[in-house]
Amino acid sequence: MDELLLLRSVYNRVELPVWVFDVDTSHIIWANKSALELWDAKQLTDLLDRDMSTDMSPAVKQRLNQYLADFKKNEVDFKEQWTLYPNGQPVTLNIRFSGIELAQGRYAILCEGYDVQEAKPDAIRGIDALLHTQLMISLHVAYGETLYMNPVARRTFGSPNTDLSDRFYDPNDYLKLMSDIKRTGDGTCISKVFTSTGEKWHEIIARSCHDPISGKPSVLVSATDVSELKAAEARAHQIAYTDALTKLPNRRSLTRIFERVVKQASQKGRLLSIQFLDLDEFKAINDTLGHKQGDKVLIEIAHRLRSMVKVDDEIVRLGGDEFLLFIQADEQSDAIRLSDEVLSNLSHPITLEDANIKITPSIGIAFYEKEGDTIDTLMQCADIAMYCAKSAGRNQHCVFKSDMKSRLDREHNLIKSVKHYPLSEQFRLYFQPRFNLKTKQIHSLEALIRWEHPMYGMLYPEDFIPLLEKSNLIDAVGSWVIEETIQQLCNWRQRSIFVSLSVNVSINQLHSEEFSKFILDNLEREQLPPESIELELTETSMFKNSPAAQRNIENLQAAGIKIAIDDFGTGYSNLARLTQMSVDCIKLDKSLIRSLPKNEKIVGKVIEICHAMSASVVAEGIETQEMAYLCEQLGCEELQGFFIAEALQPNDVEKFLSDVPHIL
Repeated sequence: MDELLLLRSVYNRVELPVWVFDVDTSHIIWANKSALELWDAKQLTDLLDRDMSTDMSPAVKQRLNQYLADFKKNEVDFKEQWTLYPNGQPVTLNIRFSGIELAQGRYAILCEGYDVQEAKPDAIRGIDALLHTQLMISLHVAYGETLYMNPVARRTFGSPNTDLSDRFYDPNDYLKLMSDIKRTGDGTCISKVFTSTGEKWHEIIARSCHDPISGKPSVLVSATDVSELKAAEARAHQIAYTDALTKLPNRRSLTRIFERVVKQASQKGRLLSIQFLDLDEFKAINDTLGHKQGDKVLIEIAHRLRSMVKVDDEIVRLGGDEFLLFIQADEQSDAIRLSDEVLSNLSHPITLEDANIKITPSIGIAFYEKEGDTIDTLMQCADIAMYCAKSAGRNQHCVFKSDMKSRLDREHNLIKSVKHYPLSEQFRLYFQPRFNLKTKQIHSLEALIRWEHPMYGMLYPEDFIPLLEKSNLIDAVGSWVIEETIQQLCNWRQRSIFVSLSVNVSINQLHSEEFSKFILDNLEREQLPPESIELELTETSMFKNSPAAQRNIENLQAAGIKIAIDDFGTGYSNLARLTQMSVDCIKLDKSLIRSLPKNEKIVGKVIEICHAMSASVVAEGIETQEMAYLCEQLGCEELQGFFIAEALQPNDVEKFLSDVPHIL
């Protein structure tokens, strides 16, 4: 008899069901008589025609494919309890699965069934659940081989001939898990593991038990893939700790970065410097060109900074135009040399769509351990040093020195004074005359604030205005200045001194909804004509797009109050926009006037444009007769500066006005 026929005859006499399943086609390709009875088929052709994929779940299909892959690699077999559904009726039995090679190198599965119908329903359901669950369940000898893996675990980890420890990316995670099991009987962790498709994150729950077959102490492990959750956490962490605009680490990341660079610098024996960088006059870019252009400048600054620092260094955007650099260096001079390079690099013009922007930084430097060992202390020291750099003229760096702490104390005391003592007890108004070139008389004066501080003496605006702005106290002081100016006008009129006063207005005041009403109410209360006061606004406050500011200007001008642009020529002057605005007076900054006679033609053209706008021109910073003469020749209407008069106390103004000196 042919060997194949003999084999078939033998299998047909075997009482146990045996069949061959082709996974690729999802069809049974041979079965003995017992298998036909199991599958409720009258004859073999009926069974061979059945498409088993119709009622096959994805989990079962994946499991069978896993078997097939294992058979191709090794001569192995698997024994598991399965529930089959011939014609929809459940039949539970043990099945031994092994590989059988077909033609052209293809493989099928030889299935040998063992009837276990006497098994309890709960046991059957439990085993079936293990086959279909998405939990990766496996049983391991304690600190040893793998005894069992359900289909999902087999699909995830591949060959069962491995130890549990082989899964873990970090061996310490495995040791910690086993230590917990030994101590309490249970252990949990979220760990990076090796799988057949690469590294994944799994949440692992393990419990001590005994193998029901051998009785050996074992560990039952269930694992869930939490890679997507970890990726989402990583994205959330990225968003929380990264500046959305520049993609640099943000302020929240400071502590983490500080701890890392301190440890790194210590291990490598390097110095660590904290460099506080602030862009000079950056607010003017936002106010004149808009926040969109300002954002582009910040992005370019961040790009330039990244290109300059080493891999171990860090850059953090604190917010606005402030950055913090963590620089590791072998010597202090190396850290300072990098600051010089940063100053040079950032000072190169930035080309935007329709403008070339030149911006400069000021940098304060503090060194770890020398100035402190906490991030708060070092930032404070670097911040103080940065303000010293600004005070020294900007576009430079300054290394913190211990005596700079007195500046911090000074700022604290000044802020405390404003908050706790009446403004009228601290601040004074002085008045600087403006000389009219046509009448050779004084018709107007500018109100200038001074701070007579009991501890620090006479302070000028440049000494405290930036601090008031930073501390959100500028509005209160600004309102006091306007009220005091109007009161002084009233006092002089009662003494028959009829002059007008100009007063500086902050951006915050101009953009307050109630600002125009506040001024007009004060004038009405004192019964003063609106034309007796002139408000001086900066270019930046005029150019900043704000409906509230525009309404305030319109309301004030409609009432008769004059509007002047102060310090013209110091900001990002936009003559095209300037010609669209209604202003009564333009005050040329002293920096323009000091450029005379070298830039006489330029200053002359600026004055011509001002006159074309029907605005009068005041030249500020007149210090010599030559300056006064040139400004008169160029067409200025008024002069202001030390050559005319210094700022006077109210009691001295009347005397000065009674005998105006011969100027020109």
